[in-house]
Amino acid sequence: MVWNRVKFPNMAVTFMGKNARTRLRDNQFVFRVEPHYTKHEIKEYLTKVYDLPVAKVNTMNYEGAWAAAVSMAMEGDGVSGLTVLLVLLFVVSGKFKRAFRGRYVYKEKDWKKAIVTLKE
Repeated sequence: MVWNRVKFPNMAVTFMGKNARTRLRDNQFVFRVEPHYTKHEIKEYLTKVYDLPVAKVNTMNYEGAWAAAVSMAMEGDGVSGLTVLLVLLFVVSGKFKRAFRGRYVYKEKDWKKAIVTLKE
């Protein structure tokens, strides 16, 4: 007996819009995807799920940025010079922390930018 295989889309594709820094034609759109997806997978996903006539996909890989954690001194507790790291920076999913020269830093997730050209 042959069963039809139904695949549900679990691919995270975020529309980034057009900004002033990228010179795009009218039929080009920018998406943000996970770095392990290929051009063929992005084209197939947009064609099958959203029924878009995709002509070409260009991709660029970006490494997540490093940033230092913000620290602030506690006041009013009678303890001067006590430094508290803001834990909220590290609770956000997809970011991790590590000790770097005595301070904590975190790294954002790596991502891929896909410029999709639609058929006219």
